[in-house]
Amino acid sequence: MRLIFAILIITFSISPLYSQNSLDEVEEFDPSILILYPYHVQVGFSLISEINEENEYIEKERETSINSTKEHIESSKERQKNIRIMLEKKLEFQQKKDFYSRLPETLEGFLQYTLFERFNNLLIYAINQKSPSEIDSLSNIANKYRTQYIINFPKVNIYEENGVIRSDIKIQLFDNISKQIVLDKEYTGDFKNPGFEFTCRDSSIGCTFNNAIAQSIREILYIISTNSPSIVKAKILNESRTDILYKEYFIKNAPKEVISIINSDEEIEIDSSAYFQSVFNDGKDKFISFFAVESNGRTLEQLKGTKDKHVNIVMEDFNSIDKLPGIYAYTVEGLKYENKWYFLKGNITYFNSNDFENGKFQYFSNLIKWSFFKESSTEVNKEYWESNTFRKVESSVDKNKLEIENYKRLLDNGNLTSEKKDFYKYMIDRYYGEDLKNKKYFGMYELVVSRLEDKIKSNNNELDSILKEEKIIPFLNEYIGSNNDFISFDNDIPALIYPLNREMILFPVLIEETNGKSQIHFFLLKEKSNNGIKFYEWNYFDPFTPKNKNILTVNIVDKLKEITFWNYSFNYYDNKEFWDNYVLLKSNDEFEYLKSIDF
Repeated sequence: MRLIFAILIITFSISPLYSQNSLDEVEEFDPSILILYPYHVQVGFSLISEINEENEYIEKERETSINSTKEHIESSKERQKNIRIMLEKKLEFQQKKDFYSRLPETLEGFLQYTLFERFNNLLIYAINQKSPSEIDSLSNIANKYRTQYIINFPKVNIYEENGVIRSDIKIQLFDNISKQIVLDKEYTGDFKNPGFEFTCRDSSIGCTFNNAIAQSIREILYIISTNSPSIVKAKILNESRTDILYKEYFIKNAPKEVISIINSDEEIEIDSSAYFQSVFNDGKDKFISFFAVESNGRTLEQLKGTKDKHVNIVMEDFNSIDKLPGIYAYTVEGLKYENKWYFLKGNITYFNSNDFENGKFQYFSNLIKWSFFKESSTEVNKEYWESNTFRKVESSVDKNKLEIENYKRLLDNGNLTSEKKDFYKYMIDRYYGEDLKNKKYFGMYELVVSRLEDKIKSNNNELDSILKEEKIIPFLNEYIGSNNDFISFDNDIPALIYPLNREMILFPVLIEETNGKSQIHFFLLKEKSNNGIKFYEWNYFDPFTPKNKNILTVNIVDKLKEITFWNYSFNYYDNKEFWDNYVLLKSNDEFEYLKSIDF
């Protein structure tokens, strides 16, 4: 069983430095952070030559860096406004970049990466401008760029002491709403490579910058996060939503019919005594039900023996990770389609709470983050019942039309490398491949489709196993034995490719040849009109040597993608164009790409 863990730690407490009234002063981006070029830099004489070398390298690579950013700008025309702005500002910054620019550039990259998941409308970038440690100066710059925060480096001292290079870097964080310098501290970084996200060339001056930033980042993130206008507003909104969930849903009597509805499906395992609440849609044909039970000291090893595949473990003490938190909770979502109920057990979570009843409500309140309410509102979101588990299958091509058009526009660039052409083509093809897989299901619920496909896959797996054992392996034994050019074949057939009706089956085989080569050959098993079967060589492709014999699947997908969308995500391949034009194509009543095998 493949077990996936998401380890979560919750540490926020909100204590804003400014009032609710000041929130309206903030612009559309949150957080908005401007990072300045160092104001005053002092360098030890012995280190000047190394910095000059770094500057020479930066100058040598400037054009390449600028062109790379221009490509990113071109490919991001359809992305959200803040992304485009940050790329444009990056391009401006690169025009005058030197060694000391590495300090704001490194902090810029880390803050963008760290904060984006939570604040996708952030605006963080570095500029080639300096400022002294004066509030008026910092405020003027913040007003000019319409930003809330400024990170300033008023003093940087780079020196060598007892053979160790160090940098003393004073870092200030200015908040333009409160008109305060909310962080004013000096950090010392040495030249050792700290690794991970701050990795750098060991024993370099650049490492001293990274180590100083690594020390400061926790304080910077804490201040920005706890004083974010978005978080302050979200806290107020969350309290109102929580109150609604408790009074209008949680304390009401739980619908009793849910248990009998779920028990109609033998594949869903539930503990009916753990059931504590459900919410139905208006039509009573969709619901989400909640279950929780005390886990009684269950261990991680015991968890591996369960059928739970995707598990969230919420804990604060990593020293006791072998012992799971005290409450085990999950949801069962159900929808009725053509008079049949379909279910999904999910959101499986282990967590702690100071009280079991409080814990149940804590888990029930996940409805907030699952979009049960309209965005920025306490009004119930009716679209909830059309999203997530209740989502319907749509055309990937239609849904990603703008992205596809953008990739096609990029492909028109005659200066692209072959690698980039292949990448852009792959990004386009994957959407058409998804539509090929799902077109007969458009408009149906994804949950229903998933169950139908699971049954087809299970049936196919059983038939595939029998087919290999009773037909394909005996055929290959006879084929290899009757051909003087071959020595042996790999019994592990890496793929069986067929339409839903399984009237023909294409399969690749790794064959060891007498010339010392091991090559992949394709064969086709086809049903005959008299219920018999016939084998053919499929020679659209010449036999080819795999790049890695231990990973044949990658070689097969790479070869087939030259002519079609097939990959291992397809349970079957109902692509009429592929079968008609590349496999069964005839000329003068003879197959173009199939050679009959007769013993």
